[in-house]
Amino acid sequence: MENIRFELQLTISHLEGVWRRNVFRVRRPFVSFSIDGGQVQSTHDVSGRLIYRWDEQFTVILHPKSVIVFQLFDKLKTNNATDGFLGIGAIPINNVIPAQSSILEATTKIPIHDSNGYFYGKLVCHFESKHFSPQQLAAGDIAISTSPDINLSVWEPRVDEYGKLYYYNRNHLSQQQLVSKNHVPCQLSSSSSSVPDEQTKHESRCSKIFARIKLDKATVAHLSQNPVLAHSIFDELALNKGPLPKGWEMRLTDDFHVYFVDHETKTTTWEDPREQCSIPSSSSKLQLLRRKQAYLYQELAKQVKEGQCHIKVERKNILHNAFDIILRLPPEDLKMKLLIRFKGEDGLDYGGVSREFFYLLSHQMFDPSTCLFEYSNAGDYSLRISIHSCINEEHLSWFRFIGRVIGLAIFHRRYLDVCFVRTLYKTLLGQSPEFEDLQYVDKDLYHSLSWIRDNHVDETLCLTFSTTVDHFGEAVIYDFKPNGRNISVTEENKHEFLKLASEWHMYKNTEEQFQSLKRGLNEIISDKDLRIFDVDELGVLIGGTSTIDVEDWKRYTDYRSYSESDLTIKLFWRLVSEWPEEKRARLLQFTTGTSRIPLNGFKDIHGSDGPRKFVIEKVGTVDQLPHAHTCFNRLDLPPYQTKQQLDRKLTLAIEETAGFGTK
Repeated sequence: MENIRFELQLTISHLEGVWRRNVFRVRRPFVSFSIDGGQVQSTHDVSGRLIYRWDEQFTVILHPKSVIVFQLFDKLKTNNATDGFLGIGAIPINNVIPAQSSILEATTKIPIHDSNGYFYGKLVCHFESKHFSPQQLAAGDIAISTSPDINLSVWEPRVDEYGKLYYYNRNHLSQQQLVSKNHVPCQLSSSSSSVPDEQTKHESRCSKIFARIKLDKATVAHLSQNPVLAHSIFDELALNKGPLPKGWEMRLTDDFHVYFVDHETKTTTWEDPREQCSIPSSSSKLQLLRRKQAYLYQELAKQVKEGQCHIKVERKNILHNAFDIILRLPPEDLKMKLLIRFKGEDGLDYGGVSREFFYLLSHQMFDPSTCLFEYSNAGDYSLRISIHSCINEEHLSWFRFIGRVIGLAIFHRRYLDVCFVRTLYKTLLGQSPEFEDLQYVDKDLYHSLSWIRDNHVDETLCLTFSTTVDHFGEAVIYDFKPNGRNISVTEENKHEFLKLASEWHMYKNTEEQFQSLKRGLNEIISDKDLRIFDVDELGVLIGGTSTIDVEDWKRYTDYRSYSESDLTIKLFWRLVSEWPEEKRARLLQFTTGTSRIPLNGFKDIHGSDGPRKFVIEKVGTVDQLPHAHTCFNRLDLPPYQTKQQLDRKLTLAIEETAGFGTK
């Protein structure tokens, strides 16, 4: 279903039911929206009182699982300190126009609110899909008949990579072209083929190129006779990114590369303006991520169940204990208030114990020595699912467990100490990885396949539609397509080879494991809740941020029986500033229970009763070690008088102590 792309006309009508403290301060609102993290567009600002009307139309490109995120701003409140944000809302397009139905248009109201309860309103929007509009048959086309008795429940609408719409019958494994006013799967005449031949595909590509780029007759003739070149230009069109902004035009250079013309500024650029429009500044991206995260937590708060979910594990056997308990519990029980206990320890879980639980569990769960995950070859220590994970007979249960742990962490606002490869985040969001994403998985393979793409190949390279993997000393051949090991790669079929090879290495070689992980995740967090985030945002949602800003840490620290000017405090911050990033993370884990930082930095770290600043309290004598209260983000620090003594004692406390002792 993710391969389907369709055009949608979105009309942002008006805002009604507005409630806000001091309601008359909403003066010039406008709406900004994005789709799956891209295609950012905005309305103009309007005036009004309780109803604000725009009636503006936008044309966008989506797939059936796309999520549209709306943000509301007040232009007259925009200044250097604030962007005038009022509220945020989101809606999955499948909730409005289901993919497997005859509904082509709908009007709905999307709740818009902020995370603090200061604003609420309903945005009224009209959606009109162009996906299933009737197609007119030209003279001489094949005859098509429609059967009104076909069972639509077994048919799935799809669009191939060349833009042709067809229905896939899950029962009979057949493909049929759809050309019907009633949107019923149609039977092709016996003289036609259900799969377009290469000439049809080439003509389809050329027609899309000619529709978007003005070309002279010689260029048109050249492209019509050169399928490989047309395929390359078709890829550069990137139709899934939507139409060009107003005033822009695509053109071709003499050597057949796409560039863009801005008629308003009379300039040209290689950069796709659709990407420029969809990439806000780093500060606005951070603000949007914070708002999405607050919106998600509000939605999840509505799903919290009454009662308590008790998980008691042994620190030394945390992975297997957690596996047995978390897989055994019903998903609804995991949505209760989470209380973690380590056997033999007297810590009470006011937040710190559960933070350490997820920290320790993620370290063991994602350890490559377990053979469930492995480091990518991109050199950044990001993790991908290991193709060798099948050595464990229960590996699918383990991946379902891992999916549940990820969902559990998100649901209870905890972070895991992990960074996955980009392709894994993409597939979690229902997006199909592209060829360029291969570089995040295996740089050497990416460069090798890029060479094949850019150069002439023939059978002398001895390439086939297969690959050989060393599986614990045994060479195992995997086919990219049926009988692929006996099909040679040639110039004519190399594009198919590149597509199949990159897909196999990015996700199809571990598709079964991924589906088990996703099943476990969706038992806690639904797709519609996750898909308001883009790929980068999902990584932060799961793993938090790993870079520790010492100045931010210092800014949001309180002191008890100390002051910021005391010698011990000055020595502490000087020492932490000099420590490497890894050691800072261990100090943070020792004092708060996690090495990950919330999106908003140290001002958002939580204690037993919500947000609670980091605290340094003068406790003990210089011959004692520092002591941590992770539930309260508190460090009991004796009044050490030298930097060397502080370094030695604090390092010893971090490296040698474990467990909780509450006073």
